[in-house]
This record gives sequence, C-alpha cells and structure tokens, in this order.
Amino acid sequence: TILSSHSSVGPNMVSHVNFFSLDVEGGEYDVLSGIDWSKFSFDVMVVEADGGPKDEKVLTLLKTHGYILHSRTNRNNWVVRDTLGVPTRSLGSGKSSAVHSPLLWRYLMRIFAPSTQL
Repeated sequence: TILSSHSSVGPNMVSHVNFFSLDVEGGEYDVLSGIDWSKFSFDVMVVEADGGPKDEKVLTLLKTHGYILHSRTNRNNWVVRDTLGVPTRSLGSGKSSAVHSPLLWRYLMRIFAPSTQL
C-alpha cells in the first residue's frame, strides 16, 4: 500500500491524515493491514462494509490500533481515533445508524471548511 514502511520519506511526507475514505471492493482489510501504523495516523475513517465477517475483521484490526466504531451508514463504517473525543453510540450487530454526533460534524467542518463559523 502507499502507507507502508516502504513509502518514500521526505521533508513533505504526510504522517497524519484528518479524513480517510477507503472503498476497494472487498480488499479493505488487506489495505489496512498493510499500513505501517507506527508512521501514519488518521482522525476519521470511512471504510466500506459489506455486512459480512470481513467487517468484524477490519474493526478488530482498527481497534488494535486505537480506533473505535462511531457509526454505520448504508455500506460504510465510520471509525474515529479513540483519543479524538468524539462520542460514539454502541451498535449491535447488523444495526445501522446515521452519523449523528454534532461533535464529529463540527470536526469535519473544521477540516473541509475552516473559515466557517461553528
């Protein structure tokens, strides 16, 4: 993957990503397991989910790196860095929810529209 330990290192190398969306048609676990988590971090990730056992495998991997499930929308899991301080709602297996947290939306607005008054 582009975020492996073999990634090119230079003065402008990005080590932190505020928002990361991953949709690779069933290969999400392979991509995420190839990331060198000691060199890269993310605040919010949207990871495509098919509702099958691969989803739990992805969430387990992300949990080991300090990320928690925030919510599920249609075919996506919204995952946040545990230290981000965005409240989450406990979700049972197979349940869906809207991305409901005003704190998450405020955070995303600061990233995408920094001049907006919140």
